[in-house]
Amino acid sequence: MSASKRKLTTLNIDQKIEILNALQSKAKSRKELSVEYGCDLSTIARVVQQELKIRNIVIENGNTSRKRLRKGNYDELDQAVNIWFRQMRAKDAIISGPMILEEAKKFAEKLDIPDFEPSNGWLWRWKTKENITYHKIQGEKGAANQAGAAEWVKNVLPSLLAHYDPKDVCNADETGLLYKALPNGTLAARGEKPQGGKSQKERLTVLFLGNMDGSDKKV
Repeated sequence: MSASKRKLTTLNIDQKIEILNALQSKAKSRKELSVEYGCDLSTIARVVQQELKIRNIVIENGNTSRKRLRKGNYDELDQAVNIWFRQMRAKDAIISGPMILEEAKKFAEKLDIPDFEPSNGWLWRWKTKENITYHKIQGEKGAANQAGAAEWVKNVLPSLLAHYDPKDVCNADETGLLYKALPNGTLAARGEKPQGGKSQKERLTVLFLGNMDGSDKKV
């Protein structure tokens, strides 16, 4: 006689989170979890596939149904920040350290973790844990004859300056100040190649001038 089919088990959100945490920490295998929670392996697989959705539900609804985390245990907070980070990077958002700290503070309030203090130490540990590094945004690269410029500075410029006092040798250059532009770098997962979007074009033109010995500097 064939074995009877396992009774269909519906997992609640807390059980799904427990399963995801156990798999993430490698405390138990999928097979062990299927036995423990009385469900088949396909159910465990669906939980894994829906991880972002499941964790978002917890983030949006807070941590009211579970015991408060022990002081110093920020695993759930780290996961919430990681989900937010991945979602923002999927939208090509530019993310800085202060932005992450601000979001971490909000999540700590939602998850009822009153002892959490956003700090550079926490940020460093979180970035290390999630393999997050700083990346320069890839965009247009200006071409320049570096070898030719170095040759001119070495062999031509000295003869031109020989008959002038350093205080009378000045250099002026103008630059555009794109005061609405976003930073040209962002935090991203290691191996990711962030792409820049359309830049804000509002600008001011600024002229900088200084002499060779640094006695006169003007803007």
